[in-house]
Amino acid sequence: MTTVDPRRSNGIGLRVEAEKMASFNVTDLSSPDNPVRSRFVALFCAAVYSDSPGAASDLIRDCMAICGGDKDLLSKVLQSTWLIGNTPLHWVVSNIQTTKHKTLPPLVEELLDSCGSPLTQVARDSIEAACCQRDDNTLFRLIEKRLSSGSPSFEDIVEITPSRSMSFIIPMFPDRMLMSEVLQTRFIMQGGLYTLSFHSKVDGWTAILVFSPRPGDVLKVRRPTWVSLVFKSATDGLSGSCNVASVFQYDSSTFPVDFLRARNPHVGSDRKLSLEMNFTVF
Repeated sequence: MTTVDPRRSNGIGLRVEAEKMASFNVTDLSSPDNPVRSRFVALFCAAVYSDSPGAASDLIRDCMAICGGDKDLLSKVLQSTWLIGNTPLHWVVSNIQTTKHKTLPPLVEELLDSCGSPLTQVARDSIEAACCQRDDNTLFRLIEKRLSSGSPSFEDIVEITPSRSMSFIIPMFPDRMLMSEVLQTRFIMQGGLYTLSFHSKVDGWTAILVFSPRPGDVLKVRRPTWVSLVFKSATDGLSGSCNVASVFQYDSSTFPVDFLRARNPHVGSDRKLSLEMNFTVF
């Protein structure tokens, strides 16, 4: 089999014949002196910093060679926290080249494919933390879409402006609420992970906006942030808008959304619900 020799290679593509790798356990990789760990590290670094279009497939091929063709073992390697206290997925997502993503970067897609489905919660958390560190909502939503088995309930984020505001649209809002009874989306803004959900109840709809850090997450040291949620008027846009919720730092906010058309100026004949969020960082 072949692999990258860390003494001779500064990128994917320079390969030498290697002796057969000894079998290993994922727990062995936590040791800095482990030779298998060294080979994995060389491969991940070469792939992340490579401009080669074949870097992703080369990485998976060489990782599979180290794992002796065992897909389950490779999946465990990618989703375990042996690389500086985190998963290789976290390191790759944190360090891939910063671009305006329109599609999922091939390296991330290949790694997710190699992990199988579903991802462990540890792996999911590590990816989310990496996207927050990058403050990269576009990449986060592309990964969310890739991992989701169902169709998205919300349209993609329409715009994130330098003025720290975000706009998005829920198409066919009444239809979706009557059908599924729960709509939810998660997004990243100012390095924070937020969840906005709508819940159907007998006397109307309830919306909940939550900022959701995880134990030990770097988000706990972020600067205090005030978030306000605005529903746009269906006829007058922002001039007829209504501020319905505010969240400070780690709090959550719950607010009603009237389902009677006569008392809901935010849903028009096109049945879209348009929202805007404004973020103030102290």
